[in-house]
Amino acid sequence: MYEPKATIMIPAYNVQDFIGESLKSAINQTFKGNYEILVVNDGSVDDTQGKIEWYKNKSEKIKLINQDNQGTSVARNKLLDEARGEILFGLDADDVLSLDALDKIIFLYNKFPFVNHIYTDQKEIDEQGREIVVRRRGKIHQFSKDLNYNCHFQGHLKSFRKNIIGDTCFNEIIKSAVDWDFFLNLYLKLNILHFPEVLYSYRMNEQGISFTKREQVRANSKSLVEKYLKKHNVYEDRDFEVVPVKLKDCLTYYDHFVGGESTMNPKARIVLEEYLLNGS
Repeated sequence: MYEPKATIMIPAYNVQDFIGESLKSAINQTFKGNYEILVVNDGSVDDTQGKIEWYKNKSEKIKLINQDNQGTSVARNKLLDEARGEILFGLDADDVLSLDALDKIIFLYNKFPFVNHIYTDQKEIDEQGREIVVRRRGKIHQFSKDLNYNCHFQGHLKSFRKNIIGDTCFNEIIKSAVDWDFFLNLYLKLNILHFPEVLYSYRMNEQGISFTKREQVRANSKSLVEKYLKKHNVYEDRDFEVVPVKLKDCLTYYDHFVGGESTMNPKARIVLEEYLLNGS
């Protein structure tokens, strides 16, 4: 069997109102090569499975895996295990891909064989699909090495070469910031490219964990940063403290203090706060 060039990976749980739009954006890609759409239905109790099966009957690209509810990390690891594509694209089940996303990103992977992780600009949309803000990452990308341990701004569109992932997986114990944990686990192996076009629409959902369990998310993220600063020996043997900095209720970044002094690049701090507050 001919192996697909790419896999679009979709974990799904109780998203009956949005999964159709997400799947349509995956099915209707302009990319002419072979790709698959892999969906793990994580024990949804609404009509998510029915909606996926309806689209599956319309497209041979869709492969559906149903499992008992085990959480998003387990679902994502199942996706990693089952994906056959050389290039892996993450798509949340309530989000939407631009129709030329695969075309443009796979072109870049072919052009730059040393690159193994590409991310793009995005727009944020509400539950009705109306644009809220556009997240342009041009400025903040210049400070990516300064800020990777301060804020997970590399959100969407995320893609990786499968061969760089190896045995790295999503942490099935933590309940939030799982994408950031996955990224930092791979970070030292990544050759990263930012593509400055909006190829992903991220739906803001006030029922999501980042809204409903903000303090838990901050505590988990703080522990996550501390873990990787130690693991990657960023501050060598010096003692440090990670301090969450709240800009708004759901907007936080994480400063590091060594000897009581902030270690953040002042210019990077300004750009990060501008990005989080205004999207530029």
